[in-house]
Amino acid sequence: MSEVVGPENLPNAISLNSAVFNSARLIGPGLAGVVISAFGAGWAILSNGISYLAFIAVLSIIDGSRLRRTAPVQRGKGDLDHTLYTVLADGSGKARVLYDATATPGNVAHDLRLLLES
Repeated sequence: MSEVVGPENLPNAISLNSAVFNSARLIGPGLAGVVISAFGAGWAILSNGISYLAFIAVLSIIDGSRLRRTAPVQRGKGDLDHTLYTVLADGSGKARVLYDATATPGNVAHDLRLLLES
């Protein structure tokens, strides 16, 4: 996203992207239910496929020469090991608390969603 909007508009672009993504997660299943009940599952699947065509069309319009390219981050061997060591060996425990507060709910929610869908 930073390649498209640049650093000055990046916070706004991230906020807008989040709003669109979460709105789609909220509205999409309800709209799919209406389409399925009115026309059948085949039409719902077809309309979902057509929505991807709109996204592909927008991507094809983007002028690649106007993108703001950044240098890729150099990754080395042992980066993950160093990160985990930093989190686990933190004397104050703040890094571990932050890790647990973000990783645990994400893992639990992901597994719970898989269990509920099966």
